[in-house]
Amino acid sequence: MAEMNRRSFLFAAAAATAATVISLPVLQAAEGPTTAPAGGNSGGPVHAGTLADFDKDGVSDKFAKTNKFFIIRQDGKLYAVSSICSHARGAISVKGGVLTCGKHPGKFDLTGTPTGGPPKRPLARLAISKDGDNVVVDTSKSFTKDEWEKPGAYITVA
Repeated sequence: MAEMNRRSFLFAAAAATAATVISLPVLQAAEGPTTAPAGGNSGGPVHAGTLADFDKDGVSDKFAKTNKFFIIRQDGKLYAVSSICSHARGAISVKGGVLTCGKHPGKFDLTGTPTGGPPKRPLARLAISKDGDNVVVDTSKSFTKDEWEKPGAYITVA
């Protein structure tokens, strides 16, 4: 086997790195969605405030840009919904009580269910819990629509 000089080694290492980086999106697409991108942030727990901060039904977009989720209070439940579109991965914003993707005319109701445009999959729900009176959202864990009623996908509020 021929001995590799420093230049050959660096060239081979750069080529291997480039091949890995280029193929990563293809591999991820073939495997399907992963937990972390659902929320757009795999950073783990986020202290979102106290229960008193969410004392009325509606949407809080305080964490939509920084941590990629909304906190929604509706029908006696508090839950965290991804602010990243399930179709085009665009940023979701709140317009007139509707969650709307900025990349296309995709719309979602406050549960995260698509109501218009091209999205077919609901927005992911992120794990949410109480620590005393504090609300904690775990951005590294998500729930699909068929898991929305599981413990950890919401907290009950009075």
